[in-house]
Amino acid sequence: MRKQIGTYPEVFQREHLLLLMNSDHVGSPPVFAAKAEIQGLLKPNARYETKVTMTLNAQQITQQFGSSATAAANLSVSCQGILETRIQAVASPWYASLNGELQQAQALATEWRDRFASELQTDVLTCVIHCGQAFATQRNIITNLFNSTGGDFPSVKAQLIAALSGLQGSTRMIVGTTANYEAQLRDWGQRLRGVQTSMSQTVGQIQAQAGDLQAQITATNIAIASMTAEVIRDRQAIAEAQSRNTSGIVETIFGVLFAPFTGGLSLILAGIGVASIVEAQSKVNALESTIKSYQDRIVASQQALNQDQAQLVTLNGLLVSGSIALSDVDVSSRMLDQVRTSWDAFFQEMSGVVSKISSAQNASVWVLEKAWFIAACNEWDTIVTGTQGIIGAPITTNTVMCAYCDVPVVQSVAAASHLPVPGDMKLDAFFSGSNLQQAPNTSVLHWGTHTYWVADYMDNRMAMCMLCYDQNNRLVKQVSKSGARYMWRMVYDTQNQKIVCTGQSDLMLSFGLSELRVASA
Repeated sequence: MRKQIGTYPEVFQREHLLLLMNSDHVGSPPVFAAKAEIQGLLKPNARYETKVTMTLNAQQITQQFGSSATAAANLSVSCQGILETRIQAVASPWYASLNGELQQAQALATEWRDRFASELQTDVLTCVIHCGQAFATQRNIITNLFNSTGGDFPSVKAQLIAALSGLQGSTRMIVGTTANYEAQLRDWGQRLRGVQTSMSQTVGQIQAQAGDLQAQITATNIAIASMTAEVIRDRQAIAEAQSRNTSGIVETIFGVLFAPFTGGLSLILAGIGVASIVEAQSKVNALESTIKSYQDRIVASQQALNQDQAQLVTLNGLLVSGSIALSDVDVSSRMLDQVRTSWDAFFQEMSGVVSKISSAQNASVWVLEKAWFIAACNEWDTIVTGTQGIIGAPITTNTVMCAYCDVPVVQSVAAASHLPVPGDMKLDAFFSGSNLQQAPNTSVLHWGTHTYWVADYMDNRMAMCMLCYDQNNRLVKQVSKSGARYMWRMVYDTQNQKIVCTGQSDLMLSFGLSELRVASA
Protein backbone atom coordinates (compact mmCIF):
# COMPACT_ATOMS: atom_id res chain seq x y z
CA MET A 1 0.00 0.00 0.00
CA ARG A 2 1.46 3.35 -1.03
CA LYS A 3 0.64 6.25 1.25
CA GLN A 4 0.44 9.68 -0.35
CA ILE A 5 2.22 12.26 1.79
CA GLY A 6 1.64 15.33 -0.31
CA THR A 7 1.28 17.03 -3.67
CA TYR A 8 3.38 20.10 -4.24
CA PRO A 9 5.53 22.00 -6.77
CA GLU A 10 8.63 20.06 -7.63
CA VAL A 11 10.88 23.00 -6.88
CA PHE A 12 10.04 25.78 -4.44
CA GLN A 13 11.55 27.70 -1.58
CA ARG A 14 12.32 26.00 1.71
CA GLU A 15 9.52 27.69 3.63
CA HIS A 16 7.03 26.21 1.19
CA LEU A 17 8.34 22.70 1.85
CA LEU A 18 8.11 23.24 5.60
CA LEU A 19 4.58 24.53 5.16
CA LEU A 20 3.69 21.38 3.24
CA MET A 21 5.23 19.09 5.82
CA ASN A 22 3.11 20.73 8.53
CA SER A 23 -0.07 20.74 6.46
CA ASP A 24 -2.99 18.68 7.70
CA HIS A 25 -4.46 18.56 4.20
CA VAL A 26 -2.60 15.44 3.04
CA GLY A 27 -3.18 14.75 -0.63
CA SER A 28 -4.56 18.22 -1.26
CA PRO A 29 -2.02 20.40 -3.19
CA PRO A 30 -1.40 23.67 -1.39
CA VAL A 31 -1.40 26.57 -3.78
CA PHE A 32 1.84 28.51 -3.58
CA ALA A 33 2.65 31.93 -4.95
CA ALA A 34 5.07 31.03 -7.69
CA LYS A 35 8.42 32.43 -6.62
CA ALA A 36 10.71 29.74 -7.96
CA GLU A 37 12.61 30.40 -11.09
CA ILE A 38 15.79 28.40 -11.26
CA GLN A 39 18.25 28.85 -14.09
CA GLY A 40 15.42 29.72 -16.45
CA LEU A 41 14.08 26.17 -16.39
CA LEU A 42 10.79 27.15 -14.77
CA LYS A 43 8.61 29.83 -16.24
CA PRO A 44 7.16 32.53 -13.97
CA ASN A 45 3.51 32.00 -12.96
CA ALA A 46 3.68 28.33 -14.05
CA ARG A 47 2.75 25.48 -11.68
CA TYR A 48 4.77 22.29 -11.64
CA GLU A 49 3.26 19.57 -9.41
CA THR A 50 4.53 16.11 -8.53
CA LYS A 51 2.91 13.53 -6.23
CA VAL A 52 5.21 12.00 -3.62
CA THR A 53 4.10 8.64 -2.22
CA MET A 54 5.31 6.59 0.74
CA THR A 55 5.08 2.79 0.92
CA LEU A 56 5.86 2.77 4.65
CA ASN A 57 2.55 2.98 6.50
CA ALA A 58 3.03 2.98 10.27
CA GLN A 59 -0.58 2.09 11.04
CA GLN A 60 -0.52 -0.84 8.64
CA ILE A 61 2.89 -2.08 9.83
CA THR A 62 1.90 -1.86 13.50
CA GLN A 63 -1.34 -3.72 12.79
CA GLN A 64 0.56 -6.42 10.89
CA PHE A 65 3.02 -6.84 13.74
CA GLY A 66 0.19 -6.93 16.26
CA SER A 67 -1.53 -9.66 14.24
CA SER A 68 1.76 -11.55 13.92
CA ALA A 69 2.35 -11.32 17.66
CA THR A 70 -1.17 -12.60 18.37
CA ALA A 71 -0.69 -15.46 15.90
CA ALA A 72 2.63 -16.34 17.56
CA ALA A 73 0.99 -16.23 21.00
CA ASN A 74 -1.82 -18.48 19.75
CA LEU A 75 0.72 -20.95 18.37
CA SER A 76 2.63 -20.95 21.64
CA VAL A 77 -0.49 -21.64 23.70
CA SER A 78 -1.56 -24.31 21.18
CA CYS A 79 1.76 -26.01 21.85
CA GLN A 80 0.93 -25.93 25.54
CA GLY A 81 -2.36 -27.59 24.61
CA ILE A 82 -0.39 -30.38 22.90
CA LEU A 83 1.67 -30.79 26.08
CA GLU A 84 -1.56 -31.08 28.10
CA THR A 85 -2.92 -33.84 25.84
CA ARG A 86 -2.93 -37.30 27.43
CA ILE A 87 -3.96 -40.88 26.68
CA GLN A 88 -4.52 -43.28 29.56
CA ALA A 89 -2.23 -46.31 29.40
CA VAL A 90 -3.99 -49.52 28.34
CA ALA A 91 -2.85 -53.07 27.57
CA SER A 92 -3.94 -52.86 23.93
CA PRO A 93 -1.11 -53.55 21.44
CA TRP A 94 -1.65 -50.22 19.68
CA TYR A 95 -1.08 -48.09 22.78
CA ALA A 96 2.72 -47.94 22.64
CA SER A 97 2.78 -46.84 18.99
CA LEU A 98 0.11 -44.15 19.38
CA ASN A 99 1.52 -42.82 22.63
CA GLY A 100 4.97 -42.70 21.03
CA GLU A 101 3.61 -40.52 18.21
CA LEU A 102 1.92 -38.26 20.75
CA GLN A 103 5.25 -37.89 22.53
CA GLN A 104 6.86 -36.84 19.23
CA ALA A 105 4.24 -34.11 18.87
CA GLN A 106 4.88 -33.04 22.46
CA ALA A 107 8.63 -32.90 21.82
CA LEU A 108 7.96 -30.52 18.92
CA ALA A 109 5.64 -28.45 21.13
CA THR A 110 8.36 -28.18 23.75
CA GLU A 111 10.87 -27.18 21.07
CA TRP A 112 8.63 -24.37 19.88
CA ARG A 113 7.86 -22.98 23.33
CA ASP A 114 11.45 -23.22 24.55
CA ARG A 115 13.28 -22.15 21.41
CA PHE A 116 11.13 -20.38 18.85
CA ALA A 117 8.19 -18.82 20.72
CA SER A 118 10.10 -15.70 21.80
CA GLU A 119 12.05 -15.17 18.57
CA LEU A 120 9.42 -12.92 16.99
CA GLN A 121 10.00 -10.47 19.82
CA THR A 122 13.70 -11.02 20.52
CA ASP A 123 14.74 -11.06 16.86
CA VAL A 124 12.20 -9.55 14.47
CA LEU A 125 10.53 -6.87 16.60
CA THR A 126 13.78 -5.89 18.30
CA CYS A 127 15.39 -5.52 14.88
CA VAL A 128 12.54 -3.23 13.82
CA ILE A 129 12.99 -1.05 16.90
CA HIS A 130 16.74 -0.77 16.31
CA CYS A 131 16.13 0.24 12.70
CA GLY A 132 13.59 2.88 13.72
CA GLN A 133 15.97 4.22 16.34
CA ALA A 134 18.68 4.44 13.67
CA PHE A 135 16.37 6.60 11.53
CA ALA A 136 15.71 8.84 14.55
CA THR A 137 19.44 9.15 15.28
CA GLN A 138 20.28 10.02 11.68
CA ARG A 139 17.33 12.33 11.11
CA ASN A 140 19.02 15.65 11.92
CA ILE A 141 22.30 14.63 10.29
CA ILE A 142 20.67 13.64 7.00
CA THR A 143 18.28 16.61 7.04
CA ASN A 144 21.25 18.97 7.45
CA LEU A 145 22.96 17.28 4.51
CA PHE A 146 19.84 17.81 2.39
CA ASN A 147 19.91 21.48 3.39
CA SER A 148 23.61 21.92 2.54
CA THR A 149 22.93 23.36 -0.90
CA GLY A 150 25.77 25.85 -0.75
CA GLY A 151 28.56 23.51 0.30
CA ASP A 152 30.83 21.09 -1.52
CA PHE A 153 28.19 19.25 -3.57
CA PRO A 154 30.21 16.05 -4.34
CA SER A 155 31.19 15.71 -0.68
CA VAL A 156 27.66 16.34 0.58
CA LYS A 157 26.23 13.88 -1.91
CA ALA A 158 28.73 11.19 -0.88
CA GLN A 159 27.89 11.70 2.80
CA LEU A 160 24.18 11.63 2.05
CA ILE A 161 24.45 8.41 0.07
CA ALA A 162 26.56 6.78 2.80
CA ALA A 163 24.11 7.78 5.56
CA LEU A 164 21.04 6.58 3.65
CA SER A 165 22.79 3.37 2.59
CA GLY A 166 23.52 2.65 6.26
CA LEU A 167 19.83 2.99 7.07
CA GLN A 168 19.03 0.82 4.08
CA GLY A 169 21.29 -1.85 5.56
CA SER A 170 19.24 -1.76 8.78
CA THR A 171 16.09 -2.24 6.71
CA ARG A 172 17.71 -5.16 4.89
CA MET A 173 18.33 -6.80 8.29
CA ILE A 174 14.60 -6.65 9.05
CA VAL A 175 13.79 -8.37 5.76
CA GLY A 176 16.39 -11.08 6.43
CA THR A 177 15.38 -11.61 10.07
CA THR A 178 11.70 -11.88 9.16
CA ALA A 179 12.46 -14.35 6.35
CA ASN A 180 14.60 -16.47 8.70
CA TYR A 181 11.88 -16.59 11.35
CA GLU A 182 9.29 -17.52 8.74
CA ALA A 183 11.53 -20.30 7.39
CA GLN A 184 11.90 -21.77 10.89
CA LEU A 185 8.15 -21.55 11.37
CA ARG A 186 7.43 -23.39 8.13
CA ASP A 187 10.02 -26.09 8.85
CA TRP A 188 8.61 -26.68 12.32
CA GLY A 189 5.08 -26.80 10.91
CA GLN A 190 6.09 -29.39 8.32
CA ARG A 191 7.56 -31.61 11.03
CA LEU A 192 4.43 -31.33 13.16
CA ARG A 193 2.26 -32.03 10.12
CA GLY A 194 4.24 -35.23 9.53
CA VAL A 195 3.63 -36.41 13.10
CA GLN A 196 -0.06 -35.48 12.88
CA THR A 197 -0.41 -37.48 9.66
CA SER A 198 1.18 -40.53 11.29
CA MET A 199 -1.10 -40.25 14.33
CA SER A 200 -4.16 -39.86 12.12
CA GLN A 201 -3.24 -42.97 10.15
CA THR A 202 -2.62 -44.95 13.35
CA VAL A 203 -5.96 -43.87 14.82
CA GLY A 204 -7.72 -44.76 11.57
CA GLN A 205 -6.20 -48.24 11.56
CA ILE A 206 -7.13 -48.82 15.21
CA GLN A 207 -10.71 -47.65 14.80
CA ALA A 208 -11.18 -49.61 11.56
CA GLN A 209 -10.69 -52.84 13.52
CA ALA A 210 -13.62 -52.09 15.83
CA GLY A 211 -16.36 -53.22 13.47
CA ASP A 212 -19.15 -53.18 16.05
CA LEU A 213 -18.40 -49.57 17.05
CA GLN A 214 -18.31 -47.94 13.62
CA ALA A 215 -21.52 -45.96 14.12
CA GLN A 216 -20.28 -44.48 17.41
CA ILE A 217 -16.81 -43.87 15.95
CA THR A 218 -18.19 -42.04 12.92
CA ALA A 219 -20.51 -39.86 15.01
CA THR A 220 -17.76 -39.00 17.49
CA ASN A 221 -15.21 -38.24 14.78
CA ILE A 222 -17.68 -35.88 13.10
CA ALA A 223 -18.33 -34.12 16.41
CA ILE A 224 -14.59 -33.76 17.13
CA ALA A 225 -13.92 -32.40 13.63
CA SER A 226 -16.80 -29.92 13.93
CA MET A 227 -15.59 -28.78 17.34
CA THR A 228 -12.04 -28.28 16.02
CA ALA A 229 -13.26 -26.22 13.06
CA GLU A 230 -15.51 -24.06 15.23
CA VAL A 231 -12.75 -23.52 17.79
CA ILE A 232 -10.39 -22.36 15.02
CA ARG A 233 -13.01 -19.88 13.76
CA ASP A 234 -13.73 -18.57 17.25
CA ARG A 235 -10.03 -18.20 18.03
CA GLN A 236 -9.59 -16.10 14.88
CA ALA A 237 -12.39 -13.79 16.00
CA ILE A 238 -10.71 -13.48 19.39
CA ALA A 239 -7.37 -12.73 17.72
CA GLU A 240 -8.96 -9.88 15.76
CA ALA A 241 -10.19 -8.17 18.92
CA GLN A 242 -8.29 -4.93 19.38
CA SER A 243 -7.88 -2.40 22.14
CA ARG A 244 -6.05 0.88 22.28
CA ASN A 245 -4.98 0.32 25.86
CA THR A 246 -4.60 -3.41 26.29
CA SER A 247 -3.64 -4.71 29.70
CA GLY A 248 -1.68 -7.58 28.18
CA ILE A 249 -2.16 -11.01 26.67
CA VAL A 250 -3.85 -13.90 28.46
CA GLU A 251 -3.08 -17.52 27.59
CA THR A 252 -6.03 -19.79 28.37
CA ILE A 253 -5.74 -23.57 28.14
CA PHE A 254 -8.97 -25.55 28.20
CA GLY A 255 -8.71 -29.16 29.35
CA VAL A 256 -11.27 -31.30 27.52
CA LEU A 257 -12.09 -34.79 28.79
CA PHE A 258 -13.42 -36.83 25.90
CA ALA A 259 -13.73 -40.12 27.82
CA PRO A 260 -14.17 -39.53 31.58
CA PHE A 261 -13.55 -42.23 34.13
CA THR A 262 -13.02 -42.58 37.89
CA GLY A 263 -12.06 -39.47 39.83
CA GLY A 264 -12.83 -36.86 37.17
CA LEU A 265 -9.96 -38.08 35.00
CA SER A 266 -10.15 -39.06 31.34
CA LEU A 267 -8.96 -41.80 29.04
CA ILE A 268 -8.44 -39.10 26.39
CA LEU A 269 -7.54 -35.56 27.48
CA ALA A 270 -7.07 -32.77 24.92
CA GLY A 271 -5.68 -29.32 25.60
CA ILE A 272 -7.10 -26.40 23.62
CA GLY A 273 -5.26 -23.09 23.97
CA VAL A 274 -6.19 -19.55 22.99
CA ALA A 275 -4.33 -16.24 23.38
CA SER A 276 -6.31 -13.04 23.78
CA ILE A 277 -6.07 -9.50 25.01
CA VAL A 278 -7.56 -9.04 28.47
CA GLU A 279 -10.45 -7.04 27.03
CA ALA A 280 -11.59 -10.01 24.92
CA GLN A 281 -12.45 -12.17 27.94
CA SER A 282 -16.13 -12.31 26.99
CA LYS A 283 -15.18 -13.92 23.67
CA VAL A 284 -12.99 -16.44 25.52
CA ASN A 285 -15.92 -17.29 27.79
CA ALA A 286 -18.06 -17.89 24.69
CA LEU A 287 -15.37 -20.22 23.33
CA GLU A 288 -15.41 -22.13 26.61
CA SER A 289 -19.17 -22.59 26.25
CA THR A 290 -18.69 -23.88 22.70
CA ILE A 291 -16.06 -26.41 23.79
CA LYS A 292 -18.15 -27.53 26.76
CA SER A 293 -21.19 -28.03 24.54
CA TYR A 294 -19.26 -30.34 22.21
CA GLN A 295 -17.67 -32.14 25.14
CA ASP A 296 -21.04 -32.80 26.75
CA ARG A 297 -22.42 -34.11 23.46
CA ILE A 298 -19.47 -36.45 22.92
CA VAL A 299 -19.49 -37.71 26.50
CA ALA A 300 -23.26 -38.26 26.49
CA SER A 301 -22.93 -40.57 23.48
CA GLN A 302 -20.76 -42.97 25.49
CA GLN A 303 -23.59 -44.44 27.56
CA ALA A 304 -23.14 -48.20 28.07
CA LEU A 305 -19.64 -48.27 26.53
CA ASN A 306 -16.92 -49.79 28.63
CA GLN A 307 -13.69 -47.88 29.24
CA ASP A 308 -11.77 -49.52 26.41
CA GLN A 309 -14.58 -48.78 23.96
CA ALA A 310 -14.95 -45.15 25.10
CA GLN A 311 -11.23 -44.59 24.67
CA LEU A 312 -11.17 -46.18 21.22
CA VAL A 313 -14.16 -44.16 20.03
CA THR A 314 -12.57 -40.85 21.08
CA LEU A 315 -8.99 -41.43 19.90
CA ASN A 316 -9.26 -38.59 17.38
CA GLY A 317 -9.38 -36.25 20.35
CA LEU A 318 -5.60 -36.69 20.50
CA LEU A 319 -5.32 -34.82 17.19
CA VAL A 320 -7.28 -31.72 18.21
CA SER A 321 -4.43 -29.72 19.75
CA GLY A 322 -2.06 -30.45 16.86
CA SER A 323 -4.67 -29.54 14.26
CA ILE A 324 -5.23 -26.18 15.92
CA ALA A 325 -1.45 -25.60 16.12
CA LEU A 326 -1.11 -26.28 12.38
CA SER A 327 -3.87 -23.74 11.74
CA ASP A 328 -1.85 -21.25 13.78
CA VAL A 329 1.22 -21.99 11.67
CA ASP A 330 -0.75 -21.15 8.53
CA VAL A 331 -2.07 -17.90 10.03
CA SER A 332 1.38 -16.90 11.28
CA SER A 333 2.90 -17.57 7.86
CA ARG A 334 0.31 -15.36 6.16
CA MET A 335 0.92 -12.55 8.64
CA LEU A 336 4.68 -12.78 8.16
CA ASP A 337 4.26 -12.77 4.38
CA GLN A 338 2.39 -9.48 4.67
CA VAL A 339 5.05 -8.02 6.95
CA ARG A 340 7.88 -9.13 4.68
CA THR A 341 6.10 -7.72 1.62
CA SER A 342 5.79 -4.33 3.34
CA TRP A 343 9.49 -4.24 4.19
CA ASP A 344 10.50 -5.40 0.71
CA ALA A 345 8.49 -2.54 -0.81
CA PHE A 346 10.06 0.02 1.52
CA PHE A 347 13.55 -1.33 0.84
CA GLN A 348 13.01 -1.05 -2.92
CA GLU A 349 11.61 2.46 -2.56
CA MET A 350 14.59 3.50 -0.48
CA SER A 351 16.91 2.06 -3.14
CA GLY A 352 15.18 4.32 -5.66
CA VAL A 353 15.75 7.35 -3.45
CA VAL A 354 19.46 6.56 -3.08
CA SER A 355 19.71 6.00 -6.83
CA LYS A 356 18.17 9.39 -7.62
CA ILE A 357 20.53 11.12 -5.22
CA SER A 358 23.48 9.29 -6.78
CA SER A 359 22.56 10.56 -10.23
CA ALA A 360 21.83 14.12 -9.11
CA GLN A 361 23.97 16.88 -10.62
CA ASN A 362 23.07 19.50 -8.03
CA ALA A 363 21.22 19.81 -4.73
CA SER A 364 18.23 21.60 -6.21
CA VAL A 365 16.66 18.31 -7.28
CA TRP A 366 16.75 16.78 -3.77
CA VAL A 367 13.52 18.40 -2.64
CA LEU A 368 11.41 15.28 -3.20
CA GLU A 369 13.99 12.98 -1.62
CA LYS A 370 14.16 15.21 1.44
CA ALA A 371 10.38 15.23 1.72
CA TRP A 372 10.39 11.44 1.42
CA PHE A 373 13.02 11.07 4.14
CA ILE A 374 11.22 13.34 6.61
CA ALA A 375 7.97 11.46 6.03
CA ALA A 376 9.77 8.13 6.49
CA CYS A 377 11.21 9.30 9.82
CA ASN A 378 7.75 10.30 11.00
CA GLU A 379 6.40 6.87 10.10
CA TRP A 380 9.32 5.19 11.84
CA ASP A 381 8.66 7.11 15.07
CA THR A 382 5.12 5.72 15.11
CA ILE A 383 6.30 2.20 14.24
CA VAL A 384 8.84 2.17 17.08
CA THR A 385 6.24 3.29 19.62
CA GLY A 386 3.75 0.65 18.45
CA THR A 387 6.34 -2.13 18.37
CA GLN A 388 7.60 -1.33 21.86
CA GLY A 389 4.02 -1.66 23.07
CA ILE A 390 3.77 -5.13 21.52
CA ILE A 391 7.01 -6.30 23.15
CA GLY A 392 6.07 -4.85 26.51
CA ALA A 393 2.65 -6.51 26.75
CA PRO A 394 2.59 -8.82 29.81
CA ILE A 395 1.47 -12.44 29.38
CA THR A 396 -0.49 -14.40 31.98
CA THR A 397 -1.66 -18.02 31.77
CA ASN A 398 -4.94 -19.53 32.97
CA THR A 399 -5.97 -23.19 32.89
CA VAL A 400 -9.67 -23.95 32.63
CA MET A 401 -10.89 -27.52 32.97
CA CYS A 402 -13.98 -28.01 30.86
CA ALA A 403 -13.67 -31.60 32.02
CA TYR A 404 -16.02 -31.23 34.93
CA CYS A 405 -19.14 -31.34 32.81
CA ASP A 406 -22.58 -32.11 34.12
CA VAL A 407 -23.25 -35.07 31.82
CA PRO A 408 -23.80 -38.38 33.67
CA VAL A 409 -22.19 -41.34 31.92
CA VAL A 410 -22.77 -45.00 32.77
CA GLN A 411 -19.75 -47.14 32.00
CA SER A 412 -18.72 -50.77 32.36
CA VAL A 413 -15.61 -51.29 34.50
CA ALA A 414 -13.79 -54.17 36.14
CA ALA A 415 -15.63 -55.09 39.32
CA ALA A 416 -12.35 -55.77 41.10
CA SER A 417 -11.31 -52.13 40.64
CA HIS A 418 -13.88 -50.84 43.13
CA LEU A 419 -12.86 -48.62 46.00
CA PRO A 420 -13.25 -49.62 49.68
CA VAL A 421 -16.90 -49.87 50.79
CA PRO A 422 -18.44 -49.50 54.27
CA GLY A 423 -18.11 -52.56 56.54
CA ASP A 424 -21.77 -53.54 56.36
CA MET A 425 -21.73 -53.58 52.55
CA LYS A 426 -20.28 -55.63 49.71
CA LEU A 427 -19.82 -55.04 46.00
CA ASP A 428 -20.44 -57.86 43.54
CA ALA A 429 -21.17 -58.10 39.81
CA PHE A 430 -23.67 -60.36 38.07
CA PHE A 431 -24.52 -61.48 34.53
CA SER A 432 -28.32 -61.03 34.65
CA GLY A 433 -31.34 -61.00 36.90
CA SER A 434 -31.56 -64.78 36.71
CA ASN A 435 -27.84 -65.60 36.52
CA LEU A 436 -26.20 -64.55 39.77
CA GLN A 437 -22.79 -66.00 38.95
CA GLN A 438 -19.95 -63.56 39.59
CA ALA A 439 -19.29 -61.41 36.49
CA PRO A 440 -15.96 -59.68 35.78
CA ASN A 441 -17.49 -56.27 35.04
CA THR A 442 -20.07 -54.00 36.59
CA SER A 443 -21.58 -50.62 35.74
CA VAL A 444 -20.64 -47.36 37.43
CA LEU A 445 -21.81 -43.78 37.01
CA HIS A 446 -19.31 -41.03 36.17
CA TRP A 447 -20.72 -37.58 36.84
CA GLY A 448 -18.40 -34.62 36.84
CA THR A 449 -15.61 -35.29 39.32
CA HIS A 450 -17.56 -38.02 41.10
CA THR A 451 -17.88 -41.76 40.53
CA TYR A 452 -20.86 -43.77 41.82
CA TRP A 453 -20.78 -47.50 42.65
CA VAL A 454 -23.80 -49.62 43.65
CA ALA A 455 -23.26 -51.85 46.70
CA ASP A 456 -25.36 -54.56 48.37
CA TYR A 457 -25.65 -55.19 52.09
CA MET A 458 -23.82 -57.99 53.88
CA ASP A 459 -27.13 -59.27 55.34
CA ASN A 460 -28.53 -59.60 51.77
CA ARG A 461 -31.50 -57.35 52.46
CA MET A 462 -33.62 -56.19 49.49
CA ALA A 463 -31.81 -52.89 49.10
CA MET A 464 -29.07 -51.17 47.13
CA CYS A 465 -26.81 -48.31 48.20
CA MET A 466 -25.32 -45.80 45.77
CA LEU A 467 -21.83 -44.89 47.00
CA CYS A 468 -20.35 -41.61 45.72
CA TYR A 469 -16.57 -41.07 45.63
CA ASP A 470 -14.80 -37.81 44.80
CA GLN A 471 -11.67 -37.34 42.69
CA ASN A 472 -9.53 -38.14 45.74
CA ASN A 473 -11.34 -41.50 46.16
CA ARG A 474 -13.08 -40.35 49.32
CA LEU A 475 -16.60 -41.58 50.05
CA VAL A 476 -18.63 -38.36 50.16
CA LYS A 477 -22.25 -39.51 49.87
CA GLN A 478 -24.48 -42.58 50.30
CA VAL A 479 -28.02 -42.98 48.96
CA SER A 480 -29.81 -46.19 50.00
CA LYS A 481 -33.10 -47.53 48.61
CA SER A 482 -35.14 -50.64 49.32
CA GLY A 483 -36.96 -52.91 46.88
CA ALA A 484 -34.22 -54.68 44.89
CA ARG A 485 -30.72 -56.16 45.29
CA TYR A 486 -27.80 -57.60 43.30
CA MET A 487 -27.58 -55.02 40.51
CA TRP A 488 -26.50 -56.39 37.14
CA ARG A 489 -27.46 -53.46 34.89
CA MET A 490 -27.35 -49.66 35.22
CA VAL A 491 -28.96 -47.27 32.69
CA TYR A 492 -29.14 -43.48 32.57
CA ASP A 493 -32.69 -42.37 31.76
CA THR A 494 -31.94 -39.01 30.13
CA GLN A 495 -35.56 -38.00 29.70
CA ASN A 496 -36.45 -38.45 33.37
CA GLN A 497 -33.01 -37.52 34.72
CA LYS A 498 -32.54 -40.66 36.79
CA ILE A 499 -30.30 -43.71 37.09
CA VAL A 500 -32.17 -47.02 36.80
CA CYS A 501 -30.55 -50.07 38.45
CA THR A 502 -31.87 -53.54 37.57
CA GLY A 503 -31.23 -56.40 39.99
CA GLN A 504 -32.27 -59.95 40.83
CA SER A 505 -35.45 -61.08 39.05
CA ASP A 506 -35.17 -57.84 37.03
CA LEU A 507 -36.53 -55.76 39.89
CA MET A 508 -35.57 -52.11 39.46
CA LEU A 509 -34.66 -49.13 41.63
CA SER A 510 -34.36 -45.54 40.41
CA PHE A 511 -32.05 -42.85 41.78
CA GLY A 512 -32.85 -39.29 40.69
CA LEU A 513 -29.93 -37.07 39.78
CA SER A 514 -31.21 -34.55 42.29
CA GLU A 515 -30.81 -37.22 44.99
CA LEU A 516 -27.29 -38.13 43.88
CA ARG A 517 -25.87 -34.66 43.36
CA VAL A 518 -23.16 -33.68 45.82
CA ALA A 519 -23.63 -30.21 47.23
CA SER A 520 -20.78 -27.79 46.55
CA ALA A 521 -18.48 -27.21 49.47
